[in-house]
Amino acid sequence: MLQSMADRGTASGFVPPRTTFPHDALRRLHELWQDKRAGHPLPAWADIDVLELEPWLGHLILADVQRVEEDYDFRYRVYGTALAGWFGRDLTGKASGDLPDNLRRRSEAGYRSACRKAQPEMVCQPCTTRETRCQLAKLILPLGPSGPRPGLEVKHLLIAAYLV
Repeated sequence: MLQSMADRGTASGFVPPRTTFPHDALRRLHELWQDKRAGHPLPAWADIDVLELEPWLGHLILADVQRVEEDYDFRYRVYGTALAGWFGRDLTGKASGDLPDNLRRRSEAGYRSACRKAQPEMVCQPCTTRETRCQLAKLILPLGPSGPRPGLEVKHLLIAAYLV
């Protein structure tokens, strides 16, 4: 299920109700993202102190976003150790295009939506870890460029993923 959080609010400060988040850690990360916006449509990666992300370490992905004509390319700068353990692969330094087609399509759908709308996306989908079939909840948070922010250009995605 791909669910746009923007469909239920405005870009000027919408905070979805607690029931929107299938895991409390995702709600708390969204609150941090909201705080870091500081009146801007998007926070920049430079606005976030890495030490503030300690509660989510292992569950985070930082993806660089590159605009290619009318589409996007995504490269994993950081791929959390919990995710690498669940799925048996570390994608740090790899492009989403390196993934098998079915996994790439499912991953990129949420990434593209967050980039196009410049709004957070919540994605809940079935997955298979090394041990079991389960549900994966991902909060995809767009980050803008550092410095002046004239528009809604997405330069990075901060993604948190939890099994629910």
